Amino acid sequence: MAAKRRLPVLQPKEAGEERPPWQWIGIGGLLTIALWLPLSMLAGVVAARIFARYVPGNDEASTLAAYEALPPGKRMLLGALMVVGPLVALSVAALTSGLVVGRFGGRAGKREAALGGLLAATLAVVASAPNMLVEAGALDWLLTSAVVLGVAALTGYLSGAGGEKLRRRG
Repeated sequence: MAAKRRLPVLQPKEAGEERPPWQWIGIGGLLTIALWLPLSMLAGVVAARIFARYVPGNDEASTLAAYEALPPGKRMLLGALMVVGPLVALSVAALTSGLVVGRFGGRAGKREAALGGLLAATLAVVASAPNMLVEAGALDWLLTSAVVLGVAALTGYLSGAGGEKLRRRG
């Protein structure tokens, strides 16, 4: 009886073989998007529940009337809640992907981590452009885009630097 032939499924990597740094930009961007989407949905659910607690109403007219009856401070707080939730979700996503890129990226580091966050934010900004330009206007879209791009790039850069420190520690 002939001996069983075994085909290698995974080839072991050579010691000198590692991904080029530009590939880690895409990996960081995809990881940021993959984390950002569910986190921002969760933030939206939390914000909607808090909003419903302060602004009861079954239809648009009664909700608008209840909102306008609130004192200006509470209206500002509820408006901030709608903005801060998705930004926190983006920060957590970019932080996590930046740490991964910085820690496991080989020659990639904080620059590639920042560019990965920037890539994810750019895709989101471009995807939101048609709706936001019509509903909010060009100035609001530009300001929102600048904040989103800045948060993603800065958080990615800082966490990429932290990931590099973790890599050096071993």
